[in-house]
Amino acid sequence: GDMEGSASSMEEEQKPLQWPSSQSDQYKKLTESYLALKNALVNDKMADSQAEKMVAAISKVNMGAFSNKGHMKWMEHQEAIDEKARAIQNADKLEVQREHFIKLSDHMIALVKTFSVPKGELYVQFCPMANNDKGAFWLSGEDQVENPYFGDQMLTCGEVREEVGK
Repeated sequence: GDMEGSASSMEEEQKPLQWPSSQSDQYKKLTESYLALKNALVNDKMADSQAEKMVAAISKVNMGAFSNKGHMKWMEHQEAIDEKARAIQNADKLEVQREHFIKLSDHMIALVKTFSVPKGELYVQFCPMANNDKGAFWLSGEDQVENPYFGDQMLTCGEVREEVGK
């Protein structure tokens, strides 16, 4: 009956969508620029230039290369990632960049879970004290925690929540 139908479509959802191979360079650049941006914040440095690179990578992704479903998913995250990267680019304070980084990270995490990691694996990390003690996530290339929300103040505050792309 209908129940089986919905169960199997649930399973479909679990499989990562295919990022178009013709666009894989842009996906790598986007992810690498994000990680560089995160590292700047870890080091208590402004991250405008890394944010600018994210925006540039996004603008070069060819929408037409995606499957229908992939296109819908990319659009969903692309808008938010672009908006937050631009906000970071235009922010004149580190604290403001860190605030925008919360949403940027949420969407980057969703993106690499949706399309699978462009290379290697990434670690979803979490700091319970960020975002006014509501907690916030970010992506890292290493499992060692280096906190982009507090930098030197609380460098190792946080934990690995999951691995993506293993």
